[in-house]
Amino acid sequence: MANKNDFWFPNDDDDDNDYDNDVRRRTNNNPGVGAMSRYHDVQYRTTKHVEAGSELFLDYGIPWFQARESQMGIVTPFEPHYAKADQIVTHFHNYYISKTKQQTLHSGGMHDEEEGQHSLFFMDLWSVIRYMESSTEEKLFHLSTRHPTTMHAIRQRDGNTNNKDDDELL
Repeated sequence: MANKNDFWFPNDDDDDNDYDNDVRRRTNNNPGVGAMSRYHDVQYRTTKHVEAGSELFLDYGIPWFQARESQMGIVTPFEPHYAKADQIVTHFHNYYISKTKQQTLHSGGMHDEEEGQHSLFFMDLWSVIRYMESSTEEKLFHLSTRHPTTMHAIRQRDGNTNNKDDDELL
């Protein structure tokens, strides 16, 4: 059975396919309730062997999404961005944990102004991760210049006290 979702992927012409919207025939007691498709007589070709009963997943590839950005919006991150996103999230997580430990050790916790700066930093950090493909070196540089206190704390935690560009850190 092939998974088909026209809501996000309007990628083929269904005029030649049979469509059956009567899902009432499948009740919760039916063992095949989740193994059904409203589309019938749909044909696919594959370049690899597919075991009987397997589900097919189509790999649209990055260019397919990029070509439809005006219809779907930005769809990122893509697989080539995963390692860098993991690195950024790891730094974020470690920094957050160190801040939490500091708050626990010091009875006063963070001052409201400092807490607000860190919240803005995390919002900007998420923006960089979310729009990884369009994040330029300039945007990464601005992340560090807009939040020097937070970036300094991350550098100290990582043992990197020199003032190299923070895109190396991220």
